[in-house]
Amino acid sequence: MRLSFSKVLYCLGLLTLTCSSLSAQNIETSFSNGTFQADFRTFYFNGSREQRQDREALAVGGIFKYTTKAYEGLSAGIGFYTSHDLLHRGSEPTQRINNASVSIDTSDIGGNSELIQSNGDAIDTLGEVYLQYDIASTSLRIGRQRLNTPMLNDYYNRFLPNSFEALSLVNSGIDDTVITLAVVDRWKYKAEEEFKSLTASLGVDENLFLIGLENSSLSSVKLSAWYYRLNNVYDTLYTSLQHKQLAVLRGGWKIDGALQYIKQDASGDKLLGKLDTYLFGAKLTLSQSNFSWTLMTDRIGNDTIRGSGTDYNNYGFSKFVNFTDIQIDGEALNAGAVSYGTNLQYHFSSNFKSALKYVHIKQNDTMQLASSTPNKRPSSDEWNIDMSYKTDNTAKLRLRLAYIDYEKNAIITNEYDEINLRLIYDFRFQVN
Repeated sequence: MRLSFSKVLYCLGLLTLTCSSLSAQNIETSFSNGTFQADFRTFYFNGSREQRQDREALAVGGIFKYTTKAYEGLSAGIGFYTSHDLLHRGSEPTQRINNASVSIDTSDIGGNSELIQSNGDAIDTLGEVYLQYDIASTSLRIGRQRLNTPMLNDYYNRFLPNSFEALSLVNSGIDDTVITLAVVDRWKYKAEEEFKSLTASLGVDENLFLIGLENSSLSSVKLSAWYYRLNNVYDTLYTSLQHKQLAVLRGGWKIDGALQYIKQDASGDKLLGKLDTYLFGAKLTLSQSNFSWTLMTDRIGNDTIRGSGTDYNNYGFSKFVNFTDIQIDGEALNAGAVSYGTNLQYHFSSNFKSALKYVHIKQNDTMQLASSTPNKRPSSDEWNIDMSYKTDNTAKLRLRLAYIDYEKNAIITNEYDEINLRLIYDFRFQVN
């Protein structure tokens, strides 16, 4: 394990020096009276795929974090992330057809699951090391940390989350309004151990800047606007409107709705080439008591939304930002794609819920071929059953079974069908 975050350590040192006037006794008390949190996780992942290497791993480990008690607004946190595969399947060379090329896929079967590193190695790393200063309605954090914004986020959908070396500031001083600012220097992808530049795959080292504004002053309405700039790569504007009670019907039924619009353009040296595209998404949810039914759709412009989807292990944008995000892969964000789907969910009890999901992605062959789409795909369907059960306040069991089916296409032949199973057990607790 190599800890290469000298810039962050330098900034942490500066903050430490500013606090040198604090008494050693008070600092010691704050550090010894902190909180230890643990998320033990066992995760079985199996993906049986045609024309590609399978995916299978049984990982154990989790997140173990200690947060100090705040003193004069200053606190610190350190989190150790670990994941080890018990199966060690290795690789079984498989012929793969990727549009015009035929190759032999020798990727690691465990690594394909993204529960561990891509080469099958375990993950052992300090995912969080930060200082935090809170004053009035403002929180300033510097160091390795998790972020939670619409496009740049920890995306905790496999074994470990993403983590970022960043300086972030969150202010809630204005009524019903949260303002977020951040500068991100490096990041650790969820299935990797090392921190790297967000533009390492492009052979350069660029920072990402973001500013976000969230307002909920209107009754049942939340408005969000976020601007992201990855220097010399792209600018991204994200806007959304969420309305929790568009209508209230007889019998306790209600309708919720949401819209989102993303505009993305190339910036500076255009390291990904010319980029001028958008995403428009909409969804409606009908719900009553323990039942909900959601309809959702997304449409993509002439270029692929970059940094998410197929790019989710590059450029920092890891969450698939489309509403129709149940796909095993991110091709719903390909150039010209139109996706639509539905989600039926029922809470059988306060501990047990189940959902049946379906999404269809209609690809546009012409737009994919005319753009820089990195993962050209034919149209596809996915069916998904997702169940979770909370045994108590500390334990949760989740089962997800998905089937993805690609249409035959004489032009775009990068296709494979897959049956995908995930079984996750989390045991979480904290000690003060």
